[in-house]
Amino acid sequence: MPLYGYYIMFATIMLFALIATVLVGLSQKNKEGNPNYDMKTKGNWSRLT
Repeated sequence: MPLYGYYIMFATIMLFALIATVLVGLSQKNKEGNPNYDMKTKGNWSRLT
């Protein structure tokens, strides 16, 4: 396979990943949030600093 074929495959995968990330970020469930998740991760972040 020529080198440009790999570039096309890589660009396709990157485009799919970008679209999936944006869709998750804009989803209604993501906007609502989850207080239980926020409470569980707060301790992890404070220990990292």
